Amino acid sequence: MGASWISTSPCKPRPAPNSLARIVADMLRRIEYNYGREGSGPGSRFEGRLLEDVQAEAVMCAVAKMLLDMQPLKRREFLQKLERRL
Repeated sequence: MGASWISTSPCKPRPAPNSLARIVADMLRRIEYNYGREGSGPGSRFEGRLLEDVQAEAVMCAVAKMLLDMQPLKRREFLQKLERRL
């Protein structure tokens, strides 16, 4: 089974302080750091789970929360833009 890696940029001020991309990037970095520190062994909050699965679940939760917090019109606009990118 091959290993997966996520690259991170050097520590610099981020240009968009509250963008979804920044929030997700920071969240993925923190998950990777904590997973590396704790592992997925017994007693870990990641017990028995792969790093990729933990990160994917966190991204899905962040996007779902953002969509629930949006006004209906903004939500529709966001989903239309997303659909065009897919």
